[in-house]
Amino acid sequence: MLVRLLGIGAVVAFATTSAVSQVSYRFRNFSINDGLSQSSVTTIVQDEVGTLWLGTQDGLNRFDGQQFEVFTSDDTPGLESSYIHCGLKDRFGELWFGTADGISVYNPKKETFRSLLASDDNNLSIESISEDHHGNIWLGSSTNGLAKYDRKTKKVSFLTGEIPSKRIHYIKFVSDDQLIVSFEDVGVYLYSLKTKRWKNLAPKNIQKTWLVSDVEKFSENSFVLSSNEGLWLFDTQNQKLFPFLKFIGKDYGIEEFTDVYVKSVNEFYIATVNNGLISVDNSKDGYRITFSKKDIFQKNAILFNELNELFCDENGTIWIGTLRGLSGFNPKNYSFFGVGTSSNLSIGLPSESVWGFAESDDFSKIYIATDFAISELDKKTGQFKHYYISKAQDFNEKSIVSIYHLTDKHFLIGANDGLYELKIQGGNGAFKKINYKGIANPSSFQRVYKITPYKESQYFIATKGGVLLYDIKTGVFEPFVYNPKKPKTTIGAGVCRVSYKGLNGDYYFATGVGGINVLTFDKNGKEQIVPYPNNKSILRASRDVISSIYQQNENTLWLGSSGSGLLKLDLKTGKVVAYTRKQGLPNNFVYGILPDERGNLWLSTNKGLCRFNTVLERCTNYSEVNGLMSNEFNTGAYLLSGTGEMYFGGIEGYNFFNPENLQELKEKVYVNFLKFRFDDQWLKPGDKEAPFGDAFSYQPNIKLGYDERSFTIRFLPTDLINRDLLQFKYELEGLDEGSVFLGSSSEIHFTSLTPGNYVLRVYVKRIDGNWVQASSQMSIEIAAPFWWKWWFWVIVLIVLTLLIITFIRSRIDLAEETRCVWK
Repeated sequence: MLVRLLGIGAVVAFATTSAVSQVSYRFRNFSINDGLSQSSVTTIVQDEVGTLWLGTQDGLNRFDGQQFEVFTSDDTPGLESSYIHCGLKDRFGELWFGTADGISVYNPKKETFRSLLASDDNNLSIESISEDHHGNIWLGSSTNGLAKYDRKTKKVSFLTGEIPSKRIHYIKFVSDDQLIVSFEDVGVYLYSLKTKRWKNLAPKNIQKTWLVSDVEKFSENSFVLSSNEGLWLFDTQNQKLFPFLKFIGKDYGIEEFTDVYVKSVNEFYIATVNNGLISVDNSKDGYRITFSKKDIFQKNAILFNELNELFCDENGTIWIGTLRGLSGFNPKNYSFFGVGTSSNLSIGLPSESVWGFAESDDFSKIYIATDFAISELDKKTGQFKHYYISKAQDFNEKSIVSIYHLTDKHFLIGANDGLYELKIQGGNGAFKKINYKGIANPSSFQRVYKITPYKESQYFIATKGGVLLYDIKTGVFEPFVYNPKKPKTTIGAGVCRVSYKGLNGDYYFATGVGGINVLTFDKNGKEQIVPYPNNKSILRASRDVISSIYQQNENTLWLGSSGSGLLKLDLKTGKVVAYTRKQGLPNNFVYGILPDERGNLWLSTNKGLCRFNTVLERCTNYSEVNGLMSNEFNTGAYLLSGTGEMYFGGIEGYNFFNPENLQELKEKVYVNFLKFRFDDQWLKPGDKEAPFGDAFSYQPNIKLGYDERSFTIRFLPTDLINRDLLQFKYELEGLDEGSVFLGSSSEIHFTSLTPGNYVLRVYVKRIDGNWVQASSQMSIEIAAPFWWKWWFWVIVLIVLTLLIITFIRSRIDLAEETRCVWK
């Protein structure tokens, strides 16, 4: 019966979770330190221009992605109280705000507020607002019950007759004539506008007063109710309630919810009272639950766990009102995710620096080498386990430098003081130091930088004293060290930090003298590591140590250097081409190189990540503003997962991402013209100097006088959450100055424009994108001064003519008078 009533919703109602993830979205947070008037964000509304309006307990805030404009009852006519409880944008674009003293309505065209129901005697607290299908506005008051603003009469009337209580907490229309009303003291009821009757909706076996804080449409005939007693589905046809996602309460002990945003029946987001954000995603593998919680150690974590409000803007960004400010994230933005140290070690790392990665055979687990532990990440659940080689205070002596996966229970670990094996059994890890059997001076090879498989049971170990070939079966080590007497047949001098297995069984090694070394065989078939024959070409391009190696094909070897950028080595000709900051790299120290499926190379550096297009030889750079944990990465800390994700480790944890998903972040950004000013004051309709009758954002063109030709225009991009990633430029048709680059600024300043007609166009691009026209054009007319008018010069000519005639006439008269005197 339930399946027939609710369709797919019924499956969700009684579903159990198939996977739980602690990997959070990348949140951007704003607090009172950023200009928000007060910490508790109670409501979020977006106007037709695209700005967000945030209600708080002390002021209303208009937010453009960068700045907060604050309105309070002290300085805003029509806003009778600064305590904002709720908000609504009606079908005509007006914004309604319920306050502690009546309703304030904002007219965006006139940029003015008007007040309804404000009282000088007893405050009329409005807790909730809902609009019916006729456009009438219904108001829920915690002091005076239910009221209706009639759109035709423009009057407010309170509901008379029988009503369960006058202490209303929340209201929401679920059909044309059905209104859900949650009372503070008597539970939840369904009110019929047709019959004027009330129906109690309280579920059975609820001990305390049932409070519903939000109602959102889930499917055609069902709504999700967020309450202090779990989540519920309400079927409007049969007027019945059904439990929704009961396992959240059963398995995780979370029963109190404040809001739900339903993107689809397969994707929705749940705000909790004190347990952060819960995301539910339905895939072919079942329902995945993602918890996003506050973590002061995680750079991009949600701001606070106590949530008030969820709101999705027109660009798809989900905004969260919390008790400590505003958080926002774009669920489509599968870009750079980061993990760092955490106060909760089940979801974070025990130390900041990451030195290496390994992956399980089935790609379900990632192993992270940190300073003093190997951290095992279950990719499905997002949970960590940690296996410690030493205590935190002792990690300098036994600091982990590298890791190699033998089996899911057996690893080789490179550390400051030598080589270890890690065996995991029963959830516990045991480290055992491996003695350098057969090595006369083992202290020379203590620091192990890289472990590379060779053949069968043998592994190359790159160390500070050279290279060791380790046979794990026999336990025997064979050294490859520099011999100054045999420089052509022994490995180069210095520390060996890089060993790499190339194509066709080739092996490459990089030591402290620069250049590279290759594995060859002597006349007896014995392995030897010798300098690369064309090292001179490499050393001409770079005297710096080679820090990473990647072989693209049989002819091309890419070398990351520790100061000379990226080198491209042609293995056939020995030719080397260098790419440095001059060619667009963010930094000349390249720690790691990974390829993606599109032929790009991803480089980790000291100044962020770089995506290098090997065909176009073009760089796209990413830094902390894109979500990186840090701009500085570490040698050897990079991995290409079998499932397509890339992992890069640095000095503040690690980032991971899928390059294919990163390529999809191409949603077009638009801008709307927002504000106008002559001097320091932004102008509004009605201001004496304002050259417009309606708000500037509604103007397709603007006419200005000659003495008004210096002014500033401000615009607003539709992507509010990624303002730091946007760049702007403009063109003013009619002025021969071409494109003017604005950078990240959203203000255009004009000074003393010549009278005439102009057309303003704004262009926008993401840091890694192309320029696109982002706005409807605006026509600007600067009036000519009166001395530019034809009639002015006609008058001048007439006046001059009269003056000349008068002057000549006076001279003639004077001459005649003089002649008469002489006679």
